[in-house]
Amino acid sequence: MIIREILTPFSLAFCAISAFMLLGRMLMLVQPLVTAGVGMWEFLRFTAIMLPSFFGFAIPIATLLGNLLAFMRLSRDSEITALVCCGINFRQILRPVAGATCILWLVSLFVSIIVVPASKTAAKQFLRDVTQKIMSRGLPARIFFSPVEGLTFYVDSSRDGRKFKGVYISDSRKPDLSHDINARRGELATDDSGTRAMLILNDGTMTIVGNQVESMDYLKFRKYVLRLEKPRGKTRMRRGEMGLSSLFHMAYRADVPPDRRISYRIEFQKRFAVPCGVLVMGLIAVPLGCMFGKSGLSGGIAIGLAAFLGYYMVMELCANLAESGAIMPEPAMWIPNAAAGAMVVFLTRRLQRLEGGRG
Repeated sequence: MIIREILTPFSLAFCAISAFMLLGRMLMLVQPLVTAGVGMWEFLRFTAIMLPSFFGFAIPIATLLGNLLAFMRLSRDSEITALVCCGINFRQILRPVAGATCILWLVSLFVSIIVVPASKTAAKQFLRDVTQKIMSRGLPARIFFSPVEGLTFYVDSSRDGRKFKGVYISDSRKPDLSHDINARRGELATDDSGTRAMLILNDGTMTIVGNQVESMDYLKFRKYVLRLEKPRGKTRMRRGEMGLSSLFHMAYRADVPPDRRISYRIEFQKRFAVPCGVLVMGLIAVPLGCMFGKSGLSGGIAIGLAAFLGYYMVMELCANLAESGAIMPEPAMWIPNAAAGAMVVFLTRRLQRLEGGRG
C-alpha cells in the first residue's frame, strides 16, 4: 500500500523535474541547432543524449517529493494513526520506504558514476559536430556569434557568409592564453570534406594575454589562419565528463596544480555524496509528511522544494569552502548528508513519541 502511494507522485515529480531542467538547457541551444539545419530526428537524438545528465538531481528531488506527498496524504486521511492503532509501529511503516529508497540510491549511484559522464561526453561531441555544420555555412554580419565555447566573432559586413570586412575575434579556448584579433578582411574556408572550417585573415593585429595578466604580446600580420575547432585528440575533458578512475588519478597527481587537484577531489566526492542525498531526502520526507499532512498538495511541493534547496545550498557552500581551502574536500561534501541524517533521526524519534502518545 505504501509503495503504491509513493509510486505515482514519484513518477510525476521525476518526469516533470527532468523535463523542466531539459527545457531550460535546450532553450539556450535552439538557435544554434536551427542555424545548423538540425533535423527533427537529430534534435530528438540530442534530447535523448542530454536528458540523462539531469537524472543525478532529478532522482533525489523526486524521491523527496514522492515520499513527502504520499505520507502527507496518509496523514491527512488519518491512515497513519489507524495503522498505529492496529498494532503496526512506525518502524514497520518505514521498512518499505527504506527499501524503495535504497533501490533508488543504487540507481542514483549508477547514474552519477556511469550515466551522467557518458551523457555529458556524448552531448559535447554532438555540439562539436553541430558547430562544424554552422561554420561551414558562414558567419552572420553585425552579430556577436559564439559557435564554439571560448570563441566569439563579430564582422562588420559579410558577403555570402564567407567573405568579410572588419573582423573581430576573441579566442579564449586555451586555458592559459587569450587572443584578441582584429583584421580588415577575412575569408571562411573548409577542408576537402567540407566539414572542418578555418578562417583566413588578412591585414590585422593580434593581442595575446596570459591567464594571470603577467605578460602580453602584440603583433601585426598580413595573413593568419585560424582553425575553428579544438583538436580532437588534445581536448581536455572537463571534470564532469571524467570517469571515477580519471578523476581519482587527476586528484592526486603531483604535476596537477593544487587548485585543480582540489576541484577534482570535490567532484570525486560529489559522485558519491549526491546519490546519498536520495537516502537522507527520502527518509526525511516521511516525518515531514506526517507532521505537515494538512498542508495540501501545493504546501507539500513547497515544503519539499524548500528542504531540497536548503540541502543543495549547504552542499554548494561546503564545495565553495573546500575550493577556497577552508575545509578539506573529503569531509566537506559529506557535511550536508550528515546534517540531514541527524535531522532524520531527530524527526523520526519525535514522530514516534507523538504516535505512541496517540496510540
